[in-house]
Amino acid sequence: MDPATAFALAASILQVVDFSKNVLSTGYQLYQNGSTLSNSDFMFVADDLSTLNDKIKTFARPDLSVSGPLAAENQALENLASELQKIVDELIIILLRIRNKGERTVFRSFRQAIVTIWNKSKIEETVKRMDSIREEVQFHLIVSMIEKVDRVEVKADASLQSLDNATKSIVESILQGKVDLADILATQTSRFMEREDAREAAAIERHNDISAKLDQLTQQPVVELRPQGAVGKEIEKDILRNIKLYLSFSIQEDRYDTIKTAHETTFEWIFDGSNKRDAPWDNLNDWLRSNSSLYWISGKAGSGKSTLVKFLAEDNRFRAALELWAGEIPLIIASYYFWNSGENLQKSQEGLLRTLLLKVVEQQPSLAPVLFPDRYEEPKINWRGSPTLPQLRRALGKLMTQTVGVANVILVVDGLDEFDPTDASYVDLADMFITASQSPNIKVLLSSRPLSAFEASFADYPKLRLHELTRIDIETFVNDRLRRHRRIADLSEEDARGVEALISEIVSASSGVFFWVKLAVDLLLEGFRNFDTLEDLHYKLKTIPRDLD
Repeated sequence: MDPATAFALAASILQVVDFSKNVLSTGYQLYQNGSTLSNSDFMFVADDLSTLNDKIKTFARPDLSVSGPLAAENQALENLASELQKIVDELIIILLRIRNKGERTVFRSFRQAIVTIWNKSKIEETVKRMDSIREEVQFHLIVSMIEKVDRVEVKADASLQSLDNATKSIVESILQGKVDLADILATQTSRFMEREDAREAAAIERHNDISAKLDQLTQQPVVELRPQGAVGKEIEKDILRNIKLYLSFSIQEDRYDTIKTAHETTFEWIFDGSNKRDAPWDNLNDWLRSNSSLYWISGKAGSGKSTLVKFLAEDNRFRAALELWAGEIPLIIASYYFWNSGENLQKSQEGLLRTLLLKVVEQQPSLAPVLFPDRYEEPKINWRGSPTLPQLRRALGKLMTQTVGVANVILVVDGLDEFDPTDASYVDLADMFITASQSPNIKVLLSSRPLSAFEASFADYPKLRLHELTRIDIETFVNDRLRRHRRIADLSEEDARGVEALISEIVSASSGVFFWVKLAVDLLLEGFRNFDTLEDLHYKLKTIPRDLD
């Protein structure tokens, strides 16, 4: 095994140990949050472990042409690799067994699930053994590198160019990490001396020699290493996966899932190609096809803004119109739904940017190195913590300035008024979107209540006021829900004009607010079931406040 391959094997072992320990650690979850795990999560992690384990098998092949001390060192490393493979294979089998059990049990962490098959002591014993493997591999890596540095010129050897980013990062860390390595050397030398009392003097001399060579190494400039070939592509996949995990959070789609799907035929008018409504509005369908940059949907609370935005996002005509704007350039549709009743990430700028950027890299992975270049310059397999606002804002800036001609992006953001203005004001939020829309490859579609901050910020941009445009949709909804009930026929026989007046009252009293209409219809349906009279039903309508803001 040549030195480069030995480095690759050692780095792969360390990578597998770190990932496996994370899986076994208390509270570790796929997105490191409070949600429960699904069957696909167990399959996802099992696949990752299998992929990492395969990397070890690729490098841990005996080289019969090597003999002497080098062969002995290689054999020791291969033995550690073999032991770790067995541990990981067993862990993979456990994950698959748990997955195959189905959804009868809810787990909040992988450790909680694994303990149903392995007991706690078995898990702790496995973690302890992996720590030991990591320590031994680090020591072998250091000693091997130091002893051969003069002959193979580790840092400049061309064979190192075949290593993946993770391996190179570890090698560079070893060359730079003087303090940590000194601790490792001290620990290993101490153990060596305890076992080899008869060779105490030799052990001390070897320790001093290693320390001296390490000092020499850390004073030399480190050559930047770049990924090449298949191994480089593999680590790029790891980096992309980690970027997605870095941006993800468990409740990312919760608000979207709570938004009701539009009633059939509701909002069809938005694609009819003309302005046939009573109130003037800027045609959204035309805007989608044009180079115009920003569009604002305003509406009273409960007027159906979120339902409209969801309707647009799910309709093929929305994408088709945007593709006419995008032309030959790939189209990205990134959406976010603010929710003031949710947790912080559901109503903050951090949650907004994490979600939008995640949608971008999911739909166009080639943009990940553009938006997060530091992750490729200093790749790490297991990242800690969450992205900071400055990091997210820099990534958005790169999306605005460095992706022209590569991707055309529409940012669809619902509920600006539900944003928590703790780290920025409503005006700051509006300005951020206006700035983004000035990029030739970015369109922005926004919705909110007509707050003064947004009225002022978006005064010069195309818009529609939803509560002024939904009368026909409300009439359709009310007629469909009420007229299908058998009780309406009985009431019509008694007083047909009274029934029509009741329905008209609902439509006119709603002021375009769908939420009010739903409350009214539900209340009347309850009255139908109780065989209320028309007089009773009119009275119930009057009990609903006209202004639900």
